Amino acid sequence: MSSARHSDVLILGAGPAGCAAAYDLAAAGLSVRLLDKHEFPRPKPCAGGLTMRTVSALRYSITPVIERVADDWMLGLGMNEATRMGAWPAKPMPIVAMTVRSRLDAYCLEQTKAAAGVTFERNGKVRELARLGSEGGSEGGANEGWSLRTEDAHYTARYFIGADGANGVSAKLLGRAAGHHARDSFAAAVEAEVPIDDPLRFAMEMRLDYVPRGYAWIFPKGDHLNVGIYARGSVKGLKASLVEFVRARLDQTLETRDIVGWRVPVSGQDRAPRTDGAFLVGDAGGLAEPMFGEGIFYAIASGQAAAQTIAEVEAGRSAAAMASRFARLRAPIDRDLRAWTSFAEILDRNPARVHWALSLGSVRWGVMKSTMIGWTLTETLWRLFLLPVARMPRATRARLPALERGP
Repeated sequence: MSSARHSDVLILGAGPAGCAAAYDLAAAGLSVRLLDKHEFPRPKPCAGGLTMRTVSALRYSITPVIERVADDWMLGLGMNEATRMGAWPAKPMPIVAMTVRSRLDAYCLEQTKAAAGVTFERNGKVRELARLGSEGGSEGGANEGWSLRTEDAHYTARYFIGADGANGVSAKLLGRAAGHHARDSFAAAVEAEVPIDDPLRFAMEMRLDYVPRGYAWIFPKGDHLNVGIYARGSVKGLKASLVEFVRARLDQTLETRDIVGWRVPVSGQDRAPRTDGAFLVGDAGGLAEPMFGEGIFYAIASGQAAAQTIAEVEAGRSAAAMASRFARLRAPIDRDLRAWTSFAEILDRNPARVHWALSLGSVRWGVMKSTMIGWTLTETLWRLFLLPVARMPRATRARLPALERGP
């Protein structure tokens, strides 16, 4: 094996979290090596609905990979009649940008590679992750950097960011290096693509309690519908439930072989940040909200928080305060995830009452307005009295294509 390839920061995983961190680190003048085992574009199961806060968090426009901007949302309970959430045709409120995840990730990677200082490489199987200048992998003390060995290369860096998702090796290897093992709880999702001639005749649709502690969705894309089910409880029978949903709602036959599934880690807000120059971000850090399973915003935000922490330490801030600084920057994420956890528990106890409450005119307007503005859940709760005068940021609106109105 050749000598180690060194960089200021080594990032494992080139999805939204890894790219968000790499982009900001390069902007701060640090050398970044971004690794991923896949060639891009690569298949990636995901409903592909981007909230306005996600669009706003990115450092560049993603208009080339947005297939539709939804300004309406049908919300149902089981298979009962759904409520139209966006009932203000004179003032459409863009709430979700529809994309295909494989295209989005490839585009974000290209934008990141174009940033000065970012080197992208495909990596082989990871064999070892260890701290430099330490024995036994114990935490604490000065940050001497990190060593990553794969089956065909050796990398070293002063900082390491694990951004390789819920099924990646970062969380497991960092746990081993620190003498403990990460323990996350997981939700699950299944999805499929249903080809259709005229997706615009469908609105974005979500059906609460279609399965216990979960919901079903329909997200219209350019030439197909993305349909899926998310569940926080038992994952048994999810594929069969999706087949039945497609039959009942769309009158189409779906084969189970066409369904893909993935895990959604939903308890990372309870994990204390590390103190040794390593960071877990996005799904690798367990940072997805449990009520609907959204993870892309929290991936981007946590990646940017890790990048800002590193940039500030490199600019002269105390390395000893690294963990507390990252904790402060990640605090809004953690608060939001805890709030979503509380709301998910309320939904689980009484989905009918939650659906009724969300169907009320003033509540519908508040949900749509705060989603359009791009506020997080906790920002909405704290700023509720400002909703009537709040506006979507111009920078966010400028990143969106013209609304393509559905039914």
